[in-house]
Amino acid sequence: MVENYNRKVQIVLFFIISVLFFVSISAYSSYVTPFAEGKGMSPAQIGVILGATGMVSMFIRFPIGILAQLFSKRKLVCSLGLLITVVAWLIAFFVPNYATLFIAKGAGGITGATWVMYTVLFSTFFTEEEIPGSIGVINLASSIGPIIGATAGGAAAELFDFQYSFVVAVVAAILGIVLLIFLKEPQSNPASTPAETWKIAKTQVKDKNVWKIGILATLPMMATYAFMDYLTPTIVGDLGGGGAEIAITANCFRISCIVASPLVGFFFYKVLGVEWTVGIGALGLGLSCIVMPHAGSLMLVYILHCAIGFFFTMNFTMLLSLIIMGVPREYQTTRMGFLQSFYSIGLWIGPMGSGFITQAMSITHCAYIMGGAVLLIALLTKLLVPKELVKLKKASTEESVKK
Repeated sequence: MVENYNRKVQIVLFFIISVLFFVSISAYSSYVTPFAEGKGMSPAQIGVILGATGMVSMFIRFPIGILAQLFSKRKLVCSLGLLITVVAWLIAFFVPNYATLFIAKGAGGITGATWVMYTVLFSTFFTEEEIPGSIGVINLASSIGPIIGATAGGAAAELFDFQYSFVVAVVAAILGIVLLIFLKEPQSNPASTPAETWKIAKTQVKDKNVWKIGILATLPMMATYAFMDYLTPTIVGDLGGGGAEIAITANCFRISCIVASPLVGFFFYKVLGVEWTVGIGALGLGLSCIVMPHAGSLMLVYILHCAIGFFFTMNFTMLLSLIIMGVPREYQTTRMGFLQSFYSIGLWIGPMGSGFITQAMSITHCAYIMGGAVLLIALLTKLLVPKELVKLKKASTEESVKK
């Protein structure tokens, strides 16, 4: 009884730490753009700063996915990831310039990449039979954390200045580090040997289905984060909004993601199937992006941001459900790490490209280009969605219904 109680305490503690993790990487994300604009930086410079997160993620998410298979001291990696956020954003707060903001955003990519360690570590608190249910709990943290982060960051920006959103991230990261000290990491062996892990990694890189899903995921990711990080905060500022209004737009996106996520599996997949769910998600996302610059009021911006979140989730959640179809469990962490590195290209090019395109042309042209790229994906969905994975998902769903 005492042992079971202690385990529950540890699970609750880890859930809180996971929420703080997401606060630490989301509290500043929508406020770097208006802060940098206030410092006189050009759209191209701001784009390079914003793209640093994706650029770093592109190079390290796959290696960290491999490391999660090999390294049993996962709590240490989680702590180091949060410490990087503390140091980088404190420097950016006290010495704000192009270089420190670029480094801090890049540091956010390192911290964000450690999320795979959280998911693997969290699973060690559960038995084999309990693990599927535990994923829902940890995913709840990934929904709640960014909302708290955007809200707290927006409040700090509204009450003081945009750069005080950096402080919110630092405080959350420090609290996470402190709580990790009290977390008792269950004893676990590495998931595989170096030779086995290398073999798994090579298998995933050679799998054409991962590349197809990566292409389908990258362009919607590019457009979505071009708006989340750069275009929408700029549009909100042009309409007279401040920190509070930017926080509302960010939370409109995230709340609509929460609403859409369960509907993908319970409704859209059953009614539309895989290809149509992915394709309609891309179509709706692309059209929402194209219309956004013509929103003449903050209320329309909020509505369109809800649409972007909803359609992005339709597209992206369906793709993620395919990536692990027919894949042995010991392959899944490495496979997901490779996919995350792949679509991080979008996290890099989207915000960075939006800065350069806006400087060379305009926000409207940038929105058309980003939205048009996603519409292209909508047209290519039927061609790129791996047919064998669709069949496996259908078989898996039918088997679940029988049970």
